[in-house]
Amino acid sequence: MRIVLVIVSCLILVACKKQETVQEPLEYKVNEDLTSYQEVSSISLGGLGAAEITAYDAITRQLFAVNNGSVNKIDIIDVSNPATAARVNSISLSAYGGYVNSVDIYNGRFAAAIESIRRMRCAPSTLPLRSTKPAW
Repeated sequence: MRIVLVIVSCLILVACKKQETVQEPLEYKVNEDLTSYQEVSSISLGGLGAAEITAYDAITRQLFAVNNGSVNKIDIIDVSNPATAARVNSISLSAYGGYVNSVDIYNGRFAAAIESIRRMRCAPSTLPLRSTKPAW
């Protein structure tokens, strides 16, 4: 009787063995040669905290760069010709208080997430929304 139980147990273990399948990767990765990269242009936006976070607007071909340097602002950089990138405007966000944590672009509008100036654990933050099209 014991031998029958051992044999049945072995058969159950073998029958329940999971078949290993090769899973396709979620994305195709290419190893890039970083030494082939070449700087096209550069722009100085300030010291520490400048151009830490950026978002690109394909409609206006502008780059929105968070600049938490001396004044909380978002610098708008024209990159329609990357070789001559230039700051075209800045949007001051100092009226909202805290530092800008993030900026994002969608459908001709940008949103900036600004931290709360109240130092509470779950204090509400501010999220101003504006058009990316120049109004200046």
